[in-house]
Amino acid sequence: MTARPLPPWRLPVPQALRLERERAWSAWEEAACRAGERVPRDPDFRRVLAAVLVASPFVADALAREPALLTRLLARGDLLRDYARGELAARAAAAAARARDEAELMSALRRLRRYEMVRIAWRDLAGWAPLEEVFADLSELADGCIEAALAALERLGRREHGTPRRRDGRSMRAVVLGLGKLGGRELNFSSDVDLLVTYPEEGRVRGGRRETHEEHFARLARALARVLGETTDEGFVFRTDLRLRPFGTSGPLAISFDALEEYYQAHGRDWERYALVRARPVAGDLEAGAALLGRLAPFVYRRYLDYGAFESLRELKAMIEREVARRAMQDDIKRGPGGIREIEFIVQTFQVVRGGREPALRRRAVLEALEAVAAAGHLPADAAAELAGAYRFLRRLEHRLQAVRDAQTHRLPATEVERARIAYAMGRPGWGALEAEIARVRTAVERHFEAVFRPPRRGREPEPGPEARLAAVWEGRTSADAALAVLTEAGYRDPEGVWRRLRAAREGAAFRLAGERGARLVERLVPRALALAARAPRPEAALARTLEVLEAIAGRTAYLALLDEHPPALAELVRLCGASPWVAALLARHPLLLDELLDARALLEPLRGERLREALAAQLEGVDPGDTESVLEALRHFKDGAVLRVAAADLDGRLDVAEVGEALTEIA
Repeated sequence: MTARPLPPWRLPVPQALRLERERAWSAWEEAACRAGERVPRDPDFRRVLAAVLVASPFVADALAREPALLTRLLARGDLLRDYARGELAARAAAAAARARDEAELMSALRRLRRYEMVRIAWRDLAGWAPLEEVFADLSELADGCIEAALAALERLGRREHGTPRRRDGRSMRAVVLGLGKLGGRELNFSSDVDLLVTYPEEGRVRGGRRETHEEHFARLARALARVLGETTDEGFVFRTDLRLRPFGTSGPLAISFDALEEYYQAHGRDWERYALVRARPVAGDLEAGAALLGRLAPFVYRRYLDYGAFESLRELKAMIEREVARRAMQDDIKRGPGGIREIEFIVQTFQVVRGGREPALRRRAVLEALEAVAAAGHLPADAAAELAGAYRFLRRLEHRLQAVRDAQTHRLPATEVERARIAYAMGRPGWGALEAEIARVRTAVERHFEAVFRPPRRGREPEPGPEARLAAVWEGRTSADAALAVLTEAGYRDPEGVWRRLRAAREGAAFRLAGERGARLVERLVPRALALAARAPRPEAALARTLEVLEAIAGRTAYLALLDEHPPALAELVRLCGASPWVAALLARHPLLLDELLDARALLEPLRGERLREALAAQLEGVDPGDTESVLEALRHFKDGAVLRVAAADLDGRLDVAEVGEALTEIA
């Protein structure tokens, strides 16, 4: 999608930046001379240095302020190599271990951060580090600093505040979950870190001030945010955001595992599910953190295909679009049209919709998840490749924008100098070429986003055709005589019986208690079901059984959304209900089977022999063999789905009696 760029040091410095290059070079060289630091003479290195100083005033200011920083980077060889995994965490731990109080801790971590951020920016801008290395280094630096700060705060506060312990007497640490890009190990250059502070058990600290565990860990969370995020003369470590915790700013700063799980089950909102897709333990008791995420998995990944995610993400995207328009953010490459957020939405939608049934989709990193979604056949390979290329390009551009002044910005520049700087940093010959490339990339992302999130086509809107008249009947907007006439015209032979059944359904508890979103979906689905059932061989039976299924799933909006998002699935439901009361009852009892209706061709082709065994193995993949209940549940679902396929094929006349018996025997 995008041309392979040249590193900026291989391009001529744009005219608009030449004066700035001279000033930045002079400021650094004079500072180095005053400090007695050696000025490198190698012409190739000087060319790279000049390019980095122009592309990033942040680096230029850091080197002018502390000329020895470049000397140390060169002496240690850190500029020229990729760090081993764990090296950044070890450096952070060593820096924090020497701190005798909170002030020394803050200073040590800020000095470490400045050194490592200059190194990361340099290697990125010079073209010496691939995007994956930049992601990894930024994320590991954050992980290391969070863990180092937490461990130091625990050490420094132990005498005054004591050590919290579990009921069995073991010491207990906090679990810090990283969300968003930190959780996905795809942190950007000047990112904040979204953290959720939790702890395993309620109780009271033995010793010290005898704080409750909530008080103890809330105090730690507050101190952690201060140590990492407070801006001092030496800057900050990472801006820290604790607002994604339960109940937001009005909720406790730290929450126990049990309370967290209870909150998500009782109050969890859709956006909190999406946030937890990328959640990862980054500090504290990592083993306990992994166990916690296992407990939260049923909230994030539903056992069924959760097509309600499409509508909720459409609503979330519409809200973001209104905010973008209100704040004139069209030039925002994260939240604006065709930006990074749209790619994340595409990937997370497939994860949330299908991740409960397909564990392979449960990847935290966007690029890995995109690859998994394509491998599972949910996105065309060419679409996934184009989105991956767009994501890499936009994230690289995001890093360049933020490396200018270590600022958390996603806005494209508006001035000639800043545009020239970003084009130069991106290895493009000028702003015009870069701007055209950005437009192409964002247009492609928008196209793919619309393809995934476009509302389903439901035929003619209710205006003024038969479905509109049936909608009026369902909604009670017609007289009884007019309703009977409409039902008769539609094809019903017992319009009075249908009218009574519709009134009973509308006034019954199932639909009345469906909730706001469920009610909206029911209002769309029932008129369409009325129109479809009217064309069945036995319209009244088809409608009555379809309504029984809809009533059974009325409180589970994900199932309603599946039928709403896929009109052919609703048509298949009505057809099967009309043909078989047994199938209708099966679907009402086990609505998980509704996802079998998504592929009508596969539904009518029962799996046999080796294909059946392979499908069973795939169904059990990701299920813990030691969890008997989960294994039995997976087997039950597989059996019900396989039997449904046999029944559908039988009703369609594709199997004779002997073949039905053989197929059922193979399933057993």
